[in-house]
Formats: sequence, structure tokens, C-alpha cells
Amino acid sequence: MNKNEVKGKMKGSVVAVIRCADFDLAEKISKRLISDGIKAIEVTYSVKDAGKLIKNLKEQFPDTLIGAGTVLKLEEAKEAVGYGADFIVSPCIVEEVCDFCVKNDICCSQGVATPTEAFKAYKMGADIIKLFPGSAFGPSYIKELKGPFPFMNFMPTGGVSEKNIKEWFDNGVVAVGLGGYFTKNITEDNLSDIDVRVKKIFDALK
Repeated sequence: MNKNEVKGKMKGSVVAVIRCADFDLAEKISKRLISDGIKAIEVTYSVKDAGKLIKNLKEQFPDTLIGAGTVLKLEEAKEAVGYGADFIVSPCIVEEVCDFCVKNDICCSQGVATPTEAFKAYKMGADIIKLFPGSAFGPSYIKELKGPFPFMNFMPTGGVSEKNIKEWFDNGVVAVGLGGYFTKNITEDNLSDIDVRVKKIFDALK
């Protein structure tokens, strides 16, 4: 998928952020989320062999957006793209990562917390402005940012749940990222709990 296709599919999406040290569990959680209807998975580089997991998921689910998260180094961005990542996400502004994505037509999200950082990320070429941590601000912050920056695509991550997800979208975000909400306390013995959590999120968006 080219960058414009990825941006189009990202609009209105729930991005599941996989932050799990164990590779096998991370893979099982990702597959469960996809089977439950999640259409975008962000494999963070805190997962062991993250690049391999991106490759496995992309090969098995070519129509699902599979991206790389917590990308703090140029080498990680290059590896992830080489393994088929559709998008790259950093928790803060990482200029060399953003530059690489812009030059290679890769959808890029850079993490920000302030208007100055948001504008810097946008000027650098970030396609999606990741508000992180979202829990520190709340949905109304997006409405305030959209005043001077109506042209920016915001994606909050952290603190998004079934209690506020609709409010985030109502205030103008393009997508939301949910990590711990889906994965906290999940083991191989209770993967079915993911089904319940995903249903709550989709029900909240109805």
C-alpha cells in the first residue's frame, strides 16, 4: 500500500498498539485482535523481534494495516519498512525517522504534547500527529488544537477507552491508539478477554 492508501484506511480507525515482551504472546494477541475486527496493528519495538512479527502479520493479513511503533532509531524504521510495515510511529519527534519516511513515501506518525511540537512534526512531513500521552490531556485538547491547526490529523494514544473513544472522535481525531486497554493482564490462558474488550470499543462507537 502506498502512503495515500494507508492514510485513507487509517481514517476513523482503532489502532491496536502491541507492547509485549514475549514474541509468541504478542503474535497471538495481534491475531486475536484482527479476528475481532481490528484493522490496524502497531507492533512496538519493545516486542522481541518486532520486525519479524510485522513480517508474519503482513504476510498473513495483507489487507490489515500493520505498522511499527516506538520507533526511535533510523535503523528500526528501515528494518520495519523492509519487513513490510505500512506505517511508522514514534512516541516523540525523531527527525531522522520522519525524514526517512518522507523520502520513501511511508506514512509517518510523530509523537507530540504541545502546539509547538505539533507544528514542528507537521512541517517535517508527519502525516499523523500522535498526541501522547492522551491521558494527560483528554478529548477537549484536540478541539483546542484543531482551532489553529484544522489541517492536522491527530491520533491520541494512551488513556483511550470505551468511556471516551466517541468523544475523541467527536472532537476531531483521525484515529485512536489503544495499547494497554487491549493487552493489560492478557496471557495465553485468557485471550478470549480480548473479544470482550474489542466489542466494548465497537459498541461505544455505534
